[in-house]
Amino acid sequence: MERLQELNLPLASVIVLSYNASMFIEQCVRSVLESDYPNFEVIVVDNGSTDGSYELLRKLFGAIPNVRIMRNSRNLGFAEGNNVGYSDSRGEVVVFLNVDTVTEHDWLRRLVVALNSDATIGVAQPRLVSMEHPGSVDSEGGYMDYLGYIYLLGGWYATKPIRKTKEPFYAEGAALAIKRSVAESVLLGASIFESDYFLYYEDSDLCWRVRLSGHKIVCVRESVVHHQRAYAAGGGSYTSAYNFTKNHIATLIKNYGLRNLLRWLPIVLLFESLGAALLARRAGNIALARIRAIFWCLTNFRKLWKKHVYVQRLIRRIPDSDIVERMLKPDFHALRVEMAD
Repeated sequence: MERLQELNLPLASVIVLSYNASMFIEQCVRSVLESDYPNFEVIVVDNGSTDGSYELLRKLFGAIPNVRIMRNSRNLGFAEGNNVGYSDSRGEVVVFLNVDTVTEHDWLRRLVVALNSDATIGVAQPRLVSMEHPGSVDSEGGYMDYLGYIYLLGGWYATKPIRKTKEPFYAEGAALAIKRSVAESVLLGASIFESDYFLYYEDSDLCWRVRLSGHKIVCVRESVVHHQRAYAAGGGSYTSAYNFTKNHIATLIKNYGLRNLLRWLPIVLLFESLGAALLARRAGNIALARIRAIFWCLTNFRKLWKKHVYVQRLIRRIPDSDIVERMLKPDFHALRVEMAD
């Protein structure tokens, strides 16, 4: 069956977003170009780098026919940077790949074949093997609890081992493949990733919408991508805390149905407010970032609610009960410990 599917492999667009990544960009792009997949294009989006990586890209790959290099005038963040690449892509399958990755030669073929093996699959991710911590548990996708807190099977965000479910709740943006037909059905405006998200929750928000449209999220273990994971394309701790909290709350508002939103959003706001209060003395900048994030969501609630209405009316095809089945129960004890971290 797999051989039959490989006879008619669709064009795949691999989008690599790069920001001041001169130490990673060459090995990442070269590994993609060495893929045994016969029909793909590579779109490298430079996010306003200042370390010479854009010039290096032009020198090394500018003359290769299936490579296109784009440049943003400034760092637009993960979401908007990848949106730029998506708008220029042509593939029936679109793959978003972090610049701090190295792919194995058969990764793309195995990923696309698995993605297209079932009409109900909307998104797939390869198995992510940590280069920073060899021998650690590989990431097979992300998980989310009822409160919208996210976890990875490999334990990078988790405070305890995660109960592995049949399939992950979302695919990691580090290596995420989506059918274009599915992507077009869950766009917010013209954007595949939420344009208000600079960093964090872009992948889980997208995959939540994919699930609402009635499609599955899977991990293809036979497709392997090695991930550095130590590299961060965002800002400092203030920027990270602000975007993580803001996007977490916004993701809940847009994607939950009204009943579950009224049930879980107040608890999240309470936890985040208490966490900020506990951090105020020893990490005032982080506390301020969390409070500012909450304030942003409250002052922009009308804007978020319009997106909520759009998602619920035009994207949703399945009830919240099916979504919640794929989530984890909150660990309130662990959350109390993490509130002040």
